[in-house]
Amino acid sequence: MKRKLIVGLLLLSSLAIAGGCAGGDVAGEGLSPEMGSAAGENGAASAEAAAQTGESAGVIGQEAARAAALEHAGLDESQVSRLEVEYAQADGQQLYEVEFYAGNRRYGYEIDGSTGAIRSSGQEVKDNSASREQGSATAQPVSGNSVIGRDAAGAAALQHAGLVRSQISRLEVELDYEKGRQIYEVEFYCGEAEYDYEIDAFTGAVIAYEYETKAAVAAKGERVIGKDAAGTAALEHAGLSESQVSRLKVELDFERGRQIYEVEFHSGGREYEYEICAYTGTILSYEVENRS
Repeated sequence: MKRKLIVGLLLLSSLAIAGGCAGGDVAGEGLSPEMGSAAGENGAASAEAAAQTGESAGVIGQEAARAAALEHAGLDESQVSRLEVEYAQADGQQLYEVEFYAGNRRYGYEIDGSTGAIRSSGQEVKDNSASREQGSATAQPVSGNSVIGRDAAGAAALQHAGLVRSQISRLEVELDYEKGRQIYEVEFYCGEAEYDYEIDAFTGAVIAYEYETKAAVAAKGERVIGKDAAGTAALEHAGLSESQVSRLKVELDFERGRQIYEVEFHSGGREYEYEICAYTGTILSYEVENRS
C-alpha cells in the first residue's frame, strides 16, 4: 500500500512539474487562458464602474481628478474634509467638479475630464463665528480669486427686489458651485413673500430669481379669470407686451389646494415662469432665468 501511495505521489509531482513547464511556455508566448479570462473580468468591472458614475470612455477618472485638484491647492487628502467629486457634462465637454474644505477655506474646482487640466478654481474664506441670521457672515476673496463676497451678493439681490435690509428677515447667503460656475444663493423673506436669487459669484449679476407668496383660496362658486387675463397679468408684471415674447403658454392647474394659471414665455434670452391665482389674478410666484 505504501509503495503504491509513494508511486502515486511521484506521478502527481511529475505531472505538476510538466504542467509548470508548459505554463512557462504559454507565458512566454502570451497570457494563459485563465489570465486572459481574469483580464477580461477586470475590464468588464472597470466598464461597469464607469457606467455606474455616468462617465464616458476616455475620461481620467475621479481619482485622477481629485489628485489634480489637491495638487493645485498644495494639499494632501489627510489635510482636507468633505471631499466630493462629481462627473458632469457641460456644453458638450466632460468635466469633474471637485469640492473640499481645509481649515476655514472652501475650495471648488472644475477639472477637464479628458486631460486633467484645471478649467477653473475658486476659494472662499468662511467666518464660522458670524451669524447668518443677522447677515453678518462675509466671504473674503482669496488672493488670485475675485468672488464678490456674501455681503455684496446679498446687496445685489436686495437692490434687484427693491428692498432694504430692514424690510426683510431670515436672510441667508451661501456660495455654491453649479453648472460649471460659482454662484451665491440668496434667500430672504418680506412679509409672506419668499425671494430666492442666484448671483454670479464674480460679477454680481443676477442669474436667476424667484418670488413666491401665499394667497387665500377663493370662495366656493367664484369664477376663474381666464387664460387671457392670466397671461396679461404676467406680461404686465414683466414689463413686456405679447409681441415682445415667444413661446407663450398658459395652463390652468390645481396646486396646494388652489387653482392657478401657470404662464411661461421667453424674451431677450430669458425664460419667465409665473403662477397666477386663477380667481383674483394675483401673482403667487414668478421666476426669471437667463438662457443666453
